[in-house]
Amino acid sequence: MIKDISAERIATSLKMNSGFKGTYLLVEGQRDSSLLTKFINKTECQIELTFGRNNLVNAIKILNQENFSRVLAIADRDFDDIIKFEITEDNLLITDYHDIEISLIESSALDSVIDCYCSIEKTKKIIDNQKKSIREILYELIYDLGILKLANKIHALGLVFKPSAPDGKPITYSDFIDFSKMERGQSDNLIKSIHNYSNNKGTKLESIETVKVKFEEIKNGGPYDKLHISNGHDLTFTLQLALKKSIGSKLGTESSPKAIEISLILAFDSKEFEKTQLYKNIKLWEKEKSRIVLAI
Repeated sequence: MIKDISAERIATSLKMNSGFKGTYLLVEGQRDSSLLTKFINKTECQIELTFGRNNLVNAIKILNQENFSRVLAIADRDFDDIIKFEITEDNLLITDYHDIEISLIESSALDSVIDCYCSIEKTKKIIDNQKKSIREILYELIYDLGILKLANKIHALGLVFKPSAPDGKPITYSDFIDFSKMERGQSDNLIKSIHNYSNNKGTKLESIETVKVKFEEIKNGGPYDKLHISNGHDLTFTLQLALKKSIGSKLGTESSPKAIEISLILAFDSKEFEKTQLYKNIKLWEKEKSRIVLAI
């Protein structure tokens, strides 16, 4: 069970594995692994999932304390830039933006997916009406959701934004996004939807009135950089629903969130990866540690 996996268990597993002498690359989740596996040297580097940022950070701390040097960890930046928090652990690198998926959205990979899955006529109509690109519109649609997630992180509101199991029911984005017009709905609808979703999820859930107050408090402290307030997972789901409900071609309307995610990963090539600060930092780490991670 994923819930039984701990930082201690991860660290012990790596130390006990005598059959591999190369470099371990710790990543938070399957999407990180699916992307980075395209670029690693598979003879010299092996990816290990930690199933979350806390496990990843704590595992690398344990391994550093025990002088286990054959490991590099990559953590999501999350809201660190906004809340002025910095992780300075050795052998730990941070993604350029909130998470590694934002790098996909910022690259030509998104343009390729739009070309593949979007109706030219439907997309042009939305772009002409809003005077914004599809990329800009997607960020706008989930901006308030990012604010609510930030408020939850800072004030421990007990909100839940994803299912406990990978195949569980996701949040209902259409509760607070009008996909027919590609416009963000009222924040009250967002808060009500997420509050209802969070009921009976095992957290100490604050009242909806408290959530509204804290949401407004955080929002009034903005605006925030879209690259750091946005979650790549939300963007993928939002794009898939936009394709299904308003801008998709026949292929796009039949696509799933997983298909969109895979398409973005496949379209993100080595040239795009080499543009990222994460790539540059990995190369620096390789040089400093005399170890091999990447094949490019």
